Amino acid sequence: MANIITGIRIVISVMLLFCPALSPVFLIFYIIAGIADMADGAVARKTGTVSEFGSKLDTVADAVFVAVCLIKNVACTACTSMAIHMDYSHSIY
Repeated sequence: MANIITGIRIVISVMLLFCPALSPVFLIFYIIAGIADMADGAVARKTGTVSEFGSKLDTVADAVFVAVCLIKNVACTACTSMAIHMDYSHSIY
């Protein structure tokens, strides 16, 4: 069960790539992924299904989630800095 939660977290993390940054859908998926991150370890310990594979899968899921968030953050920051640059490039000194 915990590995299924982790797999779902990987899928949700990839889905974040296709959502506009900081949109309501993005934030909902982000929160669900965060809750799933907390839940998978707790479920594994509670059900006695802690495994080496699950531990490695959790690490992969964490890496995917962080990579996706960095990609979205860089894209959001780049768009913001371009907008600021374009706004000031048209001003008269």
